[in-house]
Amino acid sequence: MSKRYYEVTFAPHDTITYTYNVAVDDSNDDVNDGVKAELEAWDRFRYDIGYDYSKDFDVVSIQEESDD
Repeated sequence: MSKRYYEVTFAPHDTITYTYNVAVDDSNDDVNDGVKAELEAWDRFRYDIGYDYSKDFDVVSIQEESDD
């Protein structure tokens, strides 16, 4: 099974952002791969900055990375 790579960015305001590069399995199930990437990034983000602080952030961008 191949993987798709996504860049997921979190930001509370325009001044600071956190960006995670995550890989998700390229699958044909009902869940969108972008949603899987967001969930994986949230897990990492909450671990890095803490669950309470992460509540002040929203996902502002999810972009699939190209193989170039």
